[in-house]
Amino acid sequence: MQQKYIHILIAPLLFLIILVSNSFAQNYFFKEYTEENGLPSGYVFDIAQDSVGRMWFATRNGIVSYDASRWNYFDNTKIFKNLNFVKLSVDQQGSVWAVNEANIKSLYYYKNEEWNEYKIPDDVSNVPFPINDFQICTQNKDTVIAVSGFNNNLLVYNKGIWNLHKVNKLQAKSIIYSLEIFETHILVFTSEGIFYYDRKTSQLISNYEKELNLDFIPYSIKINPKEEESLIALGKNKIVEIKNGYNKILVEGFDFPLDELQNRFYFLPEYSERIFFGNTKIMYEFEKNKNVLKVIDKEARQLKIGPISLFVDYENNLWIAGFRGLLKMLTPYIHTYKQSNGLFTNEVTSVLHRDGKYYFGHENGITIYNKVDYKHIKLIDNVESGKANRVLDMCLDENNNIWIAASDLGFGLLSENDKIEKWYKVNETEKVSYNSLIQIKGGALYASTIKSIYKFDGLNFNKLDIDVTGIRKLYSTVNNELVVGTIDNGIIIINNEDQISRIISSSSNLSNSIHSFWQDSLNTFVGTGEGLFTVDGDSLKKYKSNFVINRPIYFIKKDNQNHYWFGTDNGVFVTVDKDLFHITPQNGLLGYETNRDAGFIDENGRMWIGTDKGLSSICFNLLKNYQKITPKILFLVKVGDEFKPVSNIIEKDHDSRTTEFYVSTTSFINESNNKIYYQLRGISDEFNPIAQKAGPYISFLNLSSGTYSLSVFAENPLNLKSEIVKVAEVNINAPFYNSWWFSLIIILIAVIFIYVTIRYFERKRYAEILEEEVDQRTFQLSASEKKYENLLNRIQDAVFVIQDSKMIFVNEAFYNITGFSKEEVIDKPFAKFIAPEDLPLVVERYEKRVRGELVPAEYEIKLLHRNGFTRIYVNMHVGIFEYEGKTRTIGTLKDVTAFKLSQEKIVKSEARLRALTNMLPDMMFELDENGILLDYHLPDNSPILVHPLKLVGKNIKEFLPRSLYRFGMSMTKKALDTGRIQLGEFFIVRDNKKRYFEARVVVSSERKALVIIREITDRKESEKQLIIAKDKAEQSDKLKSEFLAQVSHEIRTPINTILNFASLIKEECEDKVDPELRSSFSVIENGGRRLIRTIDLILNMSQIQTDAYQPNFKMINIDDDVLSSVYYELRSFAESKNLTLNYEIDEGIKIIEGDSYTLGQIFVNLIDNAIKYTQTGSITIKSYSDEKHIFTQVIDTGIGISKEFIPSLFTPFSQEETGYTRKFEGTGLGLALVKNYVALNKGEISVQSKKGEGTAFTLKFNKADHSSL
Repeated sequence: MQQKYIHILIAPLLFLIILVSNSFAQNYFFKEYTEENGLPSGYVFDIAQDSVGRMWFATRNGIVSYDASRWNYFDNTKIFKNLNFVKLSVDQQGSVWAVNEANIKSLYYYKNEEWNEYKIPDDVSNVPFPINDFQICTQNKDTVIAVSGFNNNLLVYNKGIWNLHKVNKLQAKSIIYSLEIFETHILVFTSEGIFYYDRKTSQLISNYEKELNLDFIPYSIKINPKEEESLIALGKNKIVEIKNGYNKILVEGFDFPLDELQNRFYFLPEYSERIFFGNTKIMYEFEKNKNVLKVIDKEARQLKIGPISLFVDYENNLWIAGFRGLLKMLTPYIHTYKQSNGLFTNEVTSVLHRDGKYYFGHENGITIYNKVDYKHIKLIDNVESGKANRVLDMCLDENNNIWIAASDLGFGLLSENDKIEKWYKVNETEKVSYNSLIQIKGGALYASTIKSIYKFDGLNFNKLDIDVTGIRKLYSTVNNELVVGTIDNGIIIINNEDQISRIISSSSNLSNSIHSFWQDSLNTFVGTGEGLFTVDGDSLKKYKSNFVINRPIYFIKKDNQNHYWFGTDNGVFVTVDKDLFHITPQNGLLGYETNRDAGFIDENGRMWIGTDKGLSSICFNLLKNYQKITPKILFLVKVGDEFKPVSNIIEKDHDSRTTEFYVSTTSFINESNNKIYYQLRGISDEFNPIAQKAGPYISFLNLSSGTYSLSVFAENPLNLKSEIVKVAEVNINAPFYNSWWFSLIIILIAVIFIYVTIRYFERKRYAEILEEEVDQRTFQLSASEKKYENLLNRIQDAVFVIQDSKMIFVNEAFYNITGFSKEEVIDKPFAKFIAPEDLPLVVERYEKRVRGELVPAEYEIKLLHRNGFTRIYVNMHVGIFEYEGKTRTIGTLKDVTAFKLSQEKIVKSEARLRALTNMLPDMMFELDENGILLDYHLPDNSPILVHPLKLVGKNIKEFLPRSLYRFGMSMTKKALDTGRIQLGEFFIVRDNKKRYFEARVVVSSERKALVIIREITDRKESEKQLIIAKDKAEQSDKLKSEFLAQVSHEIRTPINTILNFASLIKEECEDKVDPELRSSFSVIENGGRRLIRTIDLILNMSQIQTDAYQPNFKMINIDDDVLSSVYYELRSFAESKNLTLNYEIDEGIKIIEGDSYTLGQIFVNLIDNAIKYTQTGSITIKSYSDEKHIFTQVIDTGIGISKEFIPSLFTPFSQEETGYTRKFEGTGLGLALVKNYVALNKGEISVQSKKGEGTAFTLKFNKADHSSL
């Protein structure tokens, strides 16, 4: 699509006649869906269709899909935060995306048969966002998402980044109508014009309608589906085509107001050569070929549902969603007409066309239709009982008159002015039925009753002398011969010389009952009660060349595309190549039963068919397009309790051989007549239909092991078949007992069993021989072992014997030490009883000892107690001996656990105490009551000249100065006598410098004291410096306050005097001096006020920094008490710069506990700065609140603040531009004061800004407790 259209076509336009009607000229074939069908709500917002053809509907109560077999309702509140979904969109992969009305924090998409949540970043989704349009587009893996809201917000995901844009910033009441995503850009249609969003630069450009040379603001622009280089634009009262830079008005003059509250409309630029558009209150249909605009009547079915959205599915069915339900308009190639649309009655018996008008015959009447309005002609006002005035036939004579055959009334002449001029009756002895008329080309007008044939001479109908009865209808041949179709006597042909020939069938009476006749240069068709026949000499033969019809054929017609039409008692058959296409009420025709003169083809190639239920008009050119639209198939496989997408290969174990598939064709022409055929290769090569009672499910139970291939195809009511689709390959694994390896195992087991059995009996016989010898020897050994065992059990130490690394004997002492029982020890590996940390050593020495190597016989190890964690320390003594040719190890174990544990405890205690002492920074000395140094502890940096190690055991008076000795002994004596801690300070002089120490004396044990000494020289020095600094600070602060007060007084007084006198001079001289001099008064006034404001800022900052300011906290309404007064105070300042100062507040009480003066200064500084730094645009003050906080915002469209300067924005005297070249005045104290004043009122302040776009300051204060109000 072209991005811009520069040129506009300026040419004279001819007067365009647009015909407008208040009712539909035809009645489309509709099907209605309600909550009884499966909709979760009758309020349907939007429609979409995924890649497999499923229809998706967004409703007020959730999302539902429909695959022509099943409605699937999604109401998972764990994923969906709100079920009121308003918009759907489908990406290029066919995935459905949804957005609900109340939550723009998330989008939802359907993938792998389940809904997933896509969370939008908080920094762009926190803005309230009532949604009115949503689009998604994926091109070359580049996804673009656009969401628009009623509040002028535009949220765009482009190049992996979310951006929130505010559209129409200057117009509070402006509206976003819709949006469209194109290849390189997004168009946003608003009440202020078109905004162009460049996907490369992410820039939003306004007034794009000028680039398109549009003289109106469109609601929407869409690509023409028939021509991608063409755009269709919809406006309030015109529709324009934009192509190659030129604009062409398609239709104009209608009134299409939008609902300002909902702002919803629909626009379908192409549907069956029509344009549909409208809203819930009005719906238009524009026929492009006829330049006819039609308004759908308010009572029409389409408008009664309150349409919100239109959607055309892949089969060209039109879906209409509204707040009262869902409609589907079928097959646009068929238009239907009924009495409710304007026909005289529903049944149409005859159809004719003259001078652009259509004439439809009925029972006792005629309908004249001029493509817009209907006119009725009633044949007789009062029909006598038993009489029928059915219009059985109509024809057009060579004078352009219409002749009517009315069954009991006669032959009527309908003149060109649509009036019946005369009725003609014939002289018959009995009652007759007037049934047919025909104008022979270049010849006479013939008529017939059931008994006779008549020829019109210009005045009367004269009876022909022809022996024929049971006449049904008259026809003509290509040679302009008269053909008579009879009720039971075949056909009679009368040539131009009045010679008669009869053509009959010898098969049955029904085959001689003639209902229709057609002849052209290729074929002669005869429609009979038995089906379709042809003429073969003087006989009627069944037609079997390309197709066969075996039911009554009431009319035969041929259109301009060489298709033959056969009207029957079961709809209409149409030839397509060598096949038949069947049209019935299942795919759009109004009735099954057609009438014999009710088939007519107009100049546009549309076939008009009268049936017992109404009139249908069929465009077969559109119908042929349906031949190219094959139905799609949805197939799923059951996994657990759910149906999931099918993988190429499905593996099944033999014990789970049941496989269930869900297969549905997503064709919506007539869902009840869809068919699915399946083939399970491996069972059958035939395709079988799914049984209707099974629905869309195919189940295969107890399949034998092997590989099966499932293929399906679908057929819709138009007999169109899909391609054969291979759904999946199913592998049923064979049971284990049928495998070769299982048979081999059985053979091996049998061989082993035989071998073991033989060996068993051999061993049994040998064992019997040895049994007696063993019993005797065992008795002797048992007695000996019993004696030694009793002896060993009396020993206190544990005794053990090991053979082959296993315990074969232990005495009772071993059980007592370890807690194990005999069953847990005997024949168990000795390693089980050794602690893991000692096991490697024990195993190594055991193996060396068995090999005969020299190892210590006695050493200490730890055993493991039965509880699994207690260690038992033992002293082990080990030796080896030989018994019955095997090496055995014998040893004793002495329990030393109690000794080892007490020893470890002492070592750990001493180590812990030593570590704690080494961590102390103090010097410690232990003295007895006589002053003898008993012990000491010194840190590494202690100031001791003589190491105490040389002084231990000596009296301290031997090495301390007398004064220090007395000081120390005095404190020691007091501590020992009172038992309380003694604290004191002393100093020593080293290197001509005093060093101060603090001493603490505590009682350590009986008549012993612990002296703890810490050096405090640095602390003493710091305290002295603090006192000096405090005195200087107090003096400096006093001087600062006095200086600022004096400066304020000395500067403000003369400045005020200057300002007052300048004002007086201005009043006296303003009109007496030239303009250049007059402007100097404003310079003096502005400069003076600037100097006073600077002094006030410096004084205020001084008060804040010295805590001199005393706030007066009270309950304050931030809107009424602060913001309103500041707004009115500074509004004139903003207006003087041609800026708009907006003030927006929401409802609610906004009370805080704060200081009135500082709160006012906060907003005066912020708004004054905003006005000062804004050259064009506006400044907006916003105030809103939640349950706990009050928020205020000051937003400008000024010069903005660079990202690098924002961290130092609130620092005193900081400015982004400094020096004499800066553009704006100021001291850099205003925002520093604001920051301090906000903190004083227990609030928070934040800033968002972008250079060149503007700045927004946001303040948050705590709401006052309601109980205190």
